[in-house]
Amino acid sequence: TYGMAGYDQSIIEKNDVANCIYGISAPGQFITINKNNVIRCTYGITIGYHSHIKGNNVMGCTYGITADEKTGLAASVGGNNIRDCVYGINAGNADLRNTIYGNNLTRCTYGITGGEYIKENKIVKCTYGITIRSNWGTIERNDIGDCEYGITAPKEADELKVIENNLRDCTYGIFGGGIIEENNVMNCNYGITGLIRSAIHRNNVINCTCGIIITGPSNPYLGSLNGNNIIYCHKGILMEEKRGYMIRRNNLVKNDFGIYITAKLNINYTITENSSTISQNNFIMNNVSIFIEDDNLHHVTIYIFNNNFIENGKAYGEPYQCVWSWDLPTGGNYWSDYEGVDEKNGENQDQPGADGIGDKPYLISGKAVDKYPLMEPFGNLPSITIEYTLREWVITLTSNSAISNFKCNLENKVVSFYVQGKSGTKGFVSINIPKSIVSREVEVLFDGKPIPFNKSEIADDININFTYEHTKHYVEIRFGVGGGVPPQLSTQNYIIFVATAAGLLLIALLLALYLRKRRTIPSKAEPLPPPPPPYYIFLPIPFSEISEEEKDSLQAY
Repeated sequence: TYGMAGYDQSIIEKNDVANCIYGISAPGQFITINKNNVIRCTYGITIGYHSHIKGNNVMGCTYGITADEKTGLAASVGGNNIRDCVYGINAGNADLRNTIYGNNLTRCTYGITGGEYIKENKIVKCTYGITIRSNWGTIERNDIGDCEYGITAPKEADELKVIENNLRDCTYGIFGGGIIEENNVMNCNYGITGLIRSAIHRNNVINCTCGIIITGPSNPYLGSLNGNNIIYCHKGILMEEKRGYMIRRNNLVKNDFGIYITAKLNINYTITENSSTISQNNFIMNNVSIFIEDDNLHHVTIYIFNNNFIENGKAYGEPYQCVWSWDLPTGGNYWSDYEGVDEKNGENQDQPGADGIGDKPYLISGKAVDKYPLMEPFGNLPSITIEYTLREWVITLTSNSAISNFKCNLENKVVSFYVQGKSGTKGFVSINIPKSIVSREVEVLFDGKPIPFNKSEIADDININFTYEHTKHYVEIRFGVGGGVPPQLSTQNYIIFVATAAGLLLIALLLALYLRKRRTIPSKAEPLPPPPPPYYIFLPIPFSEISEEEKDSLQAY
């Protein structure tokens, strides 16, 4: 029944315990339990007051390491390896003030339950990664992967801090109330689900079905979403039956829907600067920036202003009739494709003098217009990296400017686009272009004039970067004529072309060498016979042409 038992100030170290109801039971005070192996017990290790549980291996237990509800106070549990348990570490509620740090938990139904301070644990393939029972405590710098629920907290947990955790491949990343800040959440169905008065700030949420969900009953004040980066999600922010939430300074990039609102109550949404707010957000390259869905949308009024809309497919979607107001007289939104001018001011934009607002309204879609479109982006834009795929090549561009009208002409070897930012601020562009389409000649033109730039090689790319003063500029990057892959050839055809040319060249060289050898090397055949000695040919001379003296000499001869 009992494998080992410890009492006050005991040290239990380097033991093997298996198949017991209580593996190591130590409900006393100031006990150290170190480097033991506990296997297939109902209660693996039971901890008491000010105990130190370090470096143990616990496998196949119902309760891996558990705190005694009466005496398990102020214990520290660190550096343990726990696998295949129903409850990995059961530390009780935060009132017990237990610290859980640096443990590895794998394939447990409940990874860590309870505790006041939970930090730097690695939790993999558990149904529930970390579950908090109390309304306060700290969950910090944990690495949680492939769990059904990554971190779960009560909805009223106003004083709970969930900060700097990494969560990936979970069904629910973070679920509950409290202060949720600076977490990285990737590849989850539901990234962060905020309840009641959640403060959700400066998180990175990437490639989730729903990035951040705001849900629960309506309240006069519910909480805030501020400074989050939400990228590559189906629904960036999903709002359900909400009022009083402040959504500001978020970056929503390359989502199917930037903000998706379901209004199931007959209420008015007021989206303004100083009340319930959706403003100062950056919507960049989303298919639809803002979408509202419900069968009672004719009761919904929405005010939207001081946001930046850059290269989105649609600004909004409305399956039913509703009332939209995209502006205020003090300024509406920035639209990267707005082509108006700013020569007048006033509520009707009919008074002389520029005011930073376009003189003509911006047509959004259908009957929706922004009467006061901004001529420049509102506030400072984040540094965003965008990939452009051209045939089999990828061009990567990073900038803190609004990038619009990007084009690449491979035949002429020119990349062009517009950059724009708030006047008086600095902008930069860093662009990677594959080496295979770049020659040695590179030139950067700003509004038609050359500017200095830096050029370097990074792996298979050429990096070109430069800085500038923000207004609106037209940029051309010319990367030479000749060199690189001919633009009309694919990589496969190019390889075939090069191989064929090399083969023909080799044949020509071999033929030339063969002919040269025939001219310069003597033949190994039998030598020719020597030429015959010289011989003379005597032609007959008529007798009548011989003189008398010659006749006498011939007769004498």
